[in-house]
Formats: sequence, structure tokens, C-alpha cells
Amino acid sequence: MSVVKKQKAKNKNPNPLYAVTNNGQDVEEVFGVLDLCIKKLGLDPLLELLDFIVKTLGGLVSNYAMFIAVKEILDVYFEQISFFLSKLGIGPVAPYPQSES
Repeated sequence: MSVVKKQKAKNKNPNPLYAVTNNGQDVEEVFGVLDLCIKKLGLDPLLELLDFIVKTLGGLVSNYAMFIAVKEILDVYFEQISFFLSKLGIGPVAPYPQSES
């Protein structure tokens, strides 16, 4: 057995999880409960959008004042996401910490 095959056999999950969507038409392997919820609810496009927003806003940072403005925008988004996840029972129970300004 080659080294690559041994490595794949070693890394293979003995008890994988699967997300079944589209009325049983699509089956995808998932790598945790959060990944299961994302795929089951069809939130992949939303995550791609959030990734694009974070990268775009990160590209705007050229000085400290802009960093603070971008940080405040992202804090609002992440606070809302954290609240939503806590309502689903997967996120943190404590609210997102507010900065003392």
C-alpha cells in the first residue's frame, strides 16, 4: 500500500455525518453539527456573501480610523449572527461582548 493510500485510510472518518437535501436527491458528507446545519438549511450562498463582505471591507483598511470603522460594521454583523446561532442552540449563549468606548 502506498504512503498516500495509508494517509487517506488513516484520515478517513469512521463514522461520517451526511446531510440529505432536496427531498433525498442530494447527499453530502458534513464535518460537524454546524456544517450539517449550514448544508441542511442551504446557507452556503449566505456564507459566500459574508466571506465576500469581510474580504471587501478588509481591503478598504488603509489606516487606523478605517480599521475602527470596518471593525464596528463587522461587530454588528457578527453580533446578529451570534444571536441567531444562540437561538438555534448552536452558538454561544452569552451575548457578543460590547466594547467600552
